[in-house]
Amino acid sequence: MVDPSALAVDPALSVGLSTSTAVPVPAPSPLAGAPAASAPLGVDAATLLFVTAAVTALLGGFVAWLAYRGYRRNGSRAMRLLAVGVVCFTVVPFLATYGAGPALGASDAATLLGVLLSNVVGLLAVLYSLDGT
Repeated sequence: MVDPSALAVDPALSVGLSTSTAVPVPAPSPLAGAPAASAPLGVDAATLLFVTAAVTALLGGFVAWLAYRGYRRNGSRAMRLLAVGVVCFTVVPFLATYGAGPALGASDAATLLGVLLSNVVGLLAVLYSLDGT
């Protein structure tokens, strides 16, 4: 139930109407017009998000490279699948979000779908690498 004291009536909407049929308009939020909270270190949120995603992709790429080296050294199918899974978790989402998505003009929904599909493929690869069959 809406608290009637929190609603204000816009006079422009009630012209020619009786006061009982005026359309209520919610009162402005106390945060309306307030400056956005700044991110740590005075960096905007988009930059912080990009840097975090890039570091995640780089570290994931390094871990995948180590797993791939293990595959090459021992011929282990599990290590190859682990490398594929880590790449799908870390590198592909970064490339989809900051590379392919903008380059292809993909919508946010299409980019998110690509990231989620990459995560599913990564999970399946890791599952098969742990299964050992």
